[in-house]
Amino acid sequence: MEQGISPRFWIIFVGGIAVVVGLGFLLAFLGRGPGEPATTTTTAPPAKSPVATLATSPISPLAKTSATSPIPTPTTRPLHNPTIPEVAPDFALGQAGGGTFRLSEQLVQGPVVLVFFQRVGG
Repeated sequence: MEQGISPRFWIIFVGGIAVVVGLGFLLAFLGRGPGEPATTTTTAPPAKSPVATLATSPISPLAKTSATSPIPTPTTRPLHNPTIPEVAPDFALGQAGGGTFRLSEQLVQGPVVLVFFQRVGG
């Protein structure tokens, strides 16, 4: 009696290989970083025979003028600090099981933390 490998095994096996290969590619691309270019090697041009040149300053004339010009100070605007009330204004919400939720009633029992969820399924 010959027993073959079940199709379920092959699906799991191929899926596992796909996940491992996908993670490998993901780690390879994330390891390099988004802004870093691929590394390339460059060679220096061949050295030429020395030639007499005029002595000039390595700083361009534009750099000299920009270094001496004053930098304008940025204007500062006063920051607006809104006031946050200690207690939220009272409100009422309909509960899913019936009844009404009132913030003022719940605050009597202690601090209230509200968590809002988007409706599931559309």
